Amino acid sequence: VIGGEKKKSEKARLRKGVSVLVATPGRLLDHLRNTNAFKVDPLKWLVFDEADRLLDMGFEKDVKQILQLLDSKAEASNNGITRNNILISATLNSAVTKLAHVSLKNPVYIGLDTNTTEDEDSSSYQTHKIPSSLKQYFVESPIKKKLTLL
Repeated sequence: VIGGEKKKSEKARLRKGVSVLVATPGRLLDHLRNTNAFKVDPLKWLVFDEADRLLDMGFEKDVKQILQLLDSKAEASNNGITRNNILISATLNSAVTKLAHVSLKNPVYIGLDTNTTEDEDSSSYQTHKIPSSLKQYFVESPIKKKLTLL
């Protein structure tokens, strides 16, 4: 769900229930506040991809409000389902680290190496390295064939 789209059709899809929802922070916050049919009780995973870019674009307040609303709705439902919050970021700067401390419990840092920047507090992270046996490949394709190849 994204801003600029018709909320009525989004509400209808949310009312039916969805297994996976991809949303912009502003529109997700809007539905959490205003769409009564949007049930988040069974939510198990909340993923913020490109967390550093979300913060750069000024969505820190929205992200924090989303987390607060979901926490309050989870407490009210008391259904026993634990939600896992995931922040994905190519860079771990002080803003992402601050958001991680606010939104994550027992965070795990997965990176390419154990080097940390000056503004990171690596003592609070468990670090996992990518296995050396992992082989990664890529394919270059013309734009027209991208979806077919995926």
